[in-house]
Formats: sequence, C-alpha cells, structure tokens
Amino acid sequence: MQSIICEIREKLKHVFPSFLNPPATELEIQSVEKQMNLIFPEQLRALYLLHNGENENGPGLFFGLPFLTLEDMLQEWKIWADLEEEYALEGDSYSIPTNYIKERYINRNWIPISKDYGGNHIG
Repeated sequence: MQSIICEIREKLKHVFPSFLNPPATELEIQSVEKQMNLIFPEQLRALYLLHNGENENGPGLFFGLPFLTLEDMLQEWKIWADLEEEYALEGDSYSIPTNYIKERYINRNWIPISKDYGGNHIG
C-alpha cells in the first residue's frame, strides 16, 4: 500500500500541491470501527495509517472524487445505516460479477471511502 501511495504522490506532485492529509492514528481507526461495529480490511487500515483522506481542496484521488477522512466516512455511513431497515432492498441492485457482493441498495457493512455528492459512494 505504501509503495502505491508513494507512486501516486510522486506522479501528482507536479500537477497538484500536497493534498493528502496526515495519517490517522490506530486509536482513530479503532474508534470508527467501534462505532460502525466492524473491522476494517487490512488494506483499508494501511491506507488510513498513511493518510486520513484528502483535504477539501484536493483534486479527488478516486476518479476525481474525494478520498474521505475517517470523520466524513463515519458521517456518510451513519446516513446509510439510518436508512437501511426501510430501504435496503429498494431498487434494482446488482453487482458485477454477479453475486460478488450482496445485491442490496444499502448494506451497513459497506465502508464508504469516497462520494460523488449525489448519494453514491466508492467503498
């Protein structure tokens, strides 16, 4: 993970000023995990131990969409968790490949790391 992030920083430093936040602490990660009642995958934990998201003026690390801080991640997750009981099976949900993830509209085990400001997330 660290080598990938270093490569990204190197390639973007000529185009964008520094935009990635300092690392999250293990305690910050554990606090968010506790509130979400789940454990982050190791690669996600490693990513946040390198950078706690990007600052508000960042270019959008993921396809132009922002890399959420732990605080923003938790805020987005709470919104969806509050809606899960009523709307989890709404709409036509699918995954590619088929059945790769639970085909639901909302799943509180999904961890949002980016958003498009229209209610969609990368997780």
